[in-house]
Amino acid sequence: MSINVLNRRVRTLTLLTMAVSLGLFGCSDNDNFNGNIDDDTSDSTYAADIQRTEFGIPHITAKNYKGLGYGVGYAFAEDNICSLAREIVIAKGESMRYLGDKGDIDSDVFYTWYNSDAKRKQFLDAQEPEVLDAVAGYAAGYSRYLRDKGVKNIEDPACAGAEWVREITTDDLLALYGKANLRGGLSNFVTPIATAAPTVEKGIMGSSRMRTLSIEPENDLSPESAADLSSGFDFDMTTINVTDGGSNAYAFGSEVTGTKSGILYGNPHEPWDGLQRFYEFHLTLPGKLDVMGAGQQGQPFPNIGFNKDVAWSHTVSKHLE
Repeated sequence: MSINVLNRRVRTLTLLTMAVSLGLFGCSDNDNFNGNIDDDTSDSTYAADIQRTEFGIPHITAKNYKGLGYGVGYAFAEDNICSLAREIVIAKGESMRYLGDKGDIDSDVFYTWYNSDAKRKQFLDAQEPEVLDAVAGYAAGYSRYLRDKGVKNIEDPACAGAEWVREITTDDLLALYGKANLRGGLSNFVTPIATAAPTVEKGIMGSSRMRTLSIEPENDLSPESAADLSSGFDFDMTTINVTDGGSNAYAFGSEVTGTKSGILYGNPHEPWDGLQRFYEFHLTLPGKLDVMGAGQQGQPFPNIGFNKDVAWSHTVSKHLE
């Protein structure tokens, strides 16, 4: 294993002028590789070069998709390791075990159920090999940073020395993706789903958090008691974020901008913190890929971005059009 770091502050004149350059190498089988990304390294080797501009944006160059993911995972861990580590704990259904008073038993039950082996296999089977390589690389890069830094040496007090900050695998990222996919849907019903219980005739069956009316309540159940039980079903749909969520994107051609180029404005309305927080980076696979943009944490590719030919964004809406 070899890492070469150049800490040198330089005046930023262009986008690719570098303030910090990091050559990052590692192997999936061992840590004895020593070289650079221009070498004829095997497919089992993770290798990436990370250059950061004055604003800290990582520009990652690699010879394959494993290397791209490796670089993004390492750079993201450098900048946001506590955020991603916490989200993985929640997505794996381990918040009560590791987060104490900040844990949630309903959340743990729900995500343990949802992120099943079958669900993860379904996701894996739907992906292209390049995507799977990048995801595996991301997990390896994140874990490599943690080995290099050490949990006790993390600067962010939110997770420095925490037991729940640990190396991750592709399986951890799949759980994370499963959680992210539910933001506008089932994630809003975590407690009702986790605490739901079937109705039974002539009896009450339910949890301490959600009580369920029987089909035929006992004769001695007063109207007041029945009303109290039924109140557990009141659910304010205005609390569902998807009902008032949204985003927008505007594309302007050169006839409007007054230049030779168009402009794409994206405003995705995603949160500043948590799983949907965006992270900006630049990926280069010489001769194949050159793209810059922002991706949500844990993801090795930009969700919104641009290359030399086209820019793209995405929006959500409660209306079907």
